[in-house]
Amino acid sequence: MNRWLGCVKKFSKRNIDISMELAQCGAIIKGYGPTRERTLMQVQKILDLCESSSINEQQISELRRSCAEDDNNTKFHQTIEAIRLQTSTPV
Repeated sequence: MNRWLGCVKKFSKRNIDISMELAQCGAIIKGYGPTRERTLMQVQKILDLCESSSINEQQISELRRSCAEDDNNTKFHQTIEAIRLQTSTPV
């Protein structure tokens, strides 16, 4: 959570739209046990992308929405791959 908050603050100085999308990513984390681990990993992957590529707010929004698509992360990983191809950044 500290990393997430730090990214929200950091991007608020650079790009408020990205910062707002990142702030909404906090709602992804929920549950306990495997659900908690999965949702925490999803947020960590989104933060990794934000820190290592030129991801935009629309892509973050797509990732955020894909987190709720299924419990096995299929849609989430497909979305990451699509973004990786768009930004030419390894994920």
